[in-house]
Amino acid sequence: MAKLYPPHIEGALPAFCGNTLSIPFEHSRAVSQKEISCYHYILKDIQQSKIIGGDGVQKNAAIQETNGNWRLQCSGINTTALQPGTFYKLQLAYVDLSNTTGYFSDVGIIKYIQEPTVKLTGLS
Repeated sequence: MAKLYPPHIEGALPAFCGNTLSIPFEHSRAVSQKEISCYHYILKDIQQSKIIGGDGVQKNAAIQETNGNWRLQCSGINTTALQPGTFYKLQLAYVDLSNTTGYFSDVGIIKYIQEPTVKLTGLS
C-alpha cells in the first residue's frame, strides 16, 4: 500500500508543560479518515537531533476536530529527558490500516516549559 500524505503542522507550535502534548494540525485532504488507524509523532532535540519521544497515538482516544481545526492529544510523555525552556522539533504522520507509517510532516518547533503558576495578592 502507498504511504499516506502527511498532515500539515505550523512552523511554530504552542508551548507545552507536564506530560501531555497537544498538536494542532491541518488534516490532509488527500487522506480519508477511513484510511487512518492511528497517528505517529516524533519529538527531537534541536541541538543534537536526538529522538526524545515518539509513539503511535490511537485515533479514537486522542483526536479532536472543531470546525475544521484538528488537534491531537498525546499523553504519557516521558518528561525526564526534557529541559524546561528548551525548544524541540516535532513531526507528525498518519499510520494506515496495515500499520505502515506515512510520510512525516514538515518540522514544527515547540517549547517545553514549567507549569505556570499564578499568584494573586491583595484580594479578599
